[in-house]
Amino acid sequence: MTVIYKYDITELLVLGNEINIPCSAKFLSIQLDTKNDHMCMWYMVEPNNPSKPLKIRVFGTGHELPYHIDDMTYRGTVINSLGLVWHVFEERT
Repeated sequence: MTVIYKYDITELLVLGNEINIPCSAKFLSIQLDTKNDHMCMWYMVEPNNPSKPLKIRVFGTGHELPYHIDDMTYRGTVINSLGLVWHVFEERT
């Protein structure tokens, strides 16, 4: 059964850069959840598939980017209620 899951990635700014997600998940969207001002990503997943860690990297506008940015997949830009602009990438595995 395929379902859509929401993953809150706001904590990744402070606590790390991985989420566990079922294998073969397909990225759908990234947006600000206005109920709590959190950055969230939505994926289409098969919940019974084994999970794998997915590395997410978040960079603010004007922040220095790592040398291996070309090895990442850009997923979108989110502006929070404070006007801070965040650019979200997935590290390719």
